[in-house]
Amino acid sequence: MSWSNRVRLAPIILAAGLATSADASSIEVSAGHTFLITKRYETRQQSSNGNSGSSNGTDRIVEKVIAVRDDGIELEYDLPNDADAGARAREWTMPARVFLASRAECA
Repeated sequence: MSWSNRVRLAPIILAAGLATSADASSIEVSAGHTFLITKRYETRQQSSNGNSGSSNGTDRIVEKVIAVRDDGIELEYDLPNDADAGARAREWTMPARVFLASRAECA
């Protein structure tokens, strides 16, 4: 699945840099803070006829804090700086901005 397919899940999954590495309330963030989110994966499959295959890889995305407001945090997701022109052409939905509402706003 490409990053463009994952962008729809951004408020739930991609806020990982702020929400899953530690208790989010204990992280002091401000505009300009940047996080590199890395996902490593390995898959293996074996069919009933004995054929097998495997693959592995790494996906990376940059999460940047654009603004911290009373009602939440505005984040921007983009490909890492070392992404080539081909990767940027394939992932034309980047950069993407997401507003992550504070828990008080969601209640």
